Amino acid sequence: MECSIKFPTSLEDIFEMTKEKISRRGFLATGPAVAAGSALSAQETVPQHGTPPSGLDLRVRSIISVLTKKELIDPKALDKVLEFFETRVGPHHGARVVTRAWLDPVFKESLLKDANAALEDFELPGVGSAHLVAIANSAKVHNVVVCTLCSCYPWRLLGLPPTWYLDSAYRSRVVFDPRGVLEEFGLSLVEDVV
Repeated sequence: MECSIKFPTSLEDIFEMTKEKISRRGFLATGPAVAAGSALSAQETVPQHGTPPSGLDLRVRSIISVLTKKELIDPKALDKVLEFFETRVGPHHGARVVTRAWLDPVFKESLLKDANAALEDFELPGVGSAHLVAIANSAKVHNVVVCTLCSCYPWRLLGLPPTWYLDSAYRSRVVFDPRGVLEEFGLSLVEDVV
């Protein structure tokens, strides 16, 4: 079965999609777990005794339920996308690249010179092509990566970004207090390391 996902292309499309209002009580009565359950990870905590979900979980379930009801998405297609990012894409690919760079100085040099060309042989799964740049730490320089737009995370190498990486508190703090943030992660740098 082939699944297709329709996305709104204009504000008018979004307004048209949201004409039919669904109240929170009405949404919960429709059984959001049934509509969205297959698209959510089995490892998530399921509310007990009919307790409605809250916070982010409620928003995700609400969006999936409404988009499914309006036939804009197919939960089976979401399952396939999530399965892909949970099993085929992940940090094990990045670990392979780093390990090879540690063991093969020629590869490390080519990785630092042109990461995209150096990674062609790895046949990394993933969507699209990203412009990757590899940087190396030294005895005097330690790099910490932060993306202010959250659009440059290397999904093909590291899988899904952790929630803390996308958090605005992390993104803003690491810019003005990188040492403090690194210390919270358990890394203390000596004073002469920049």
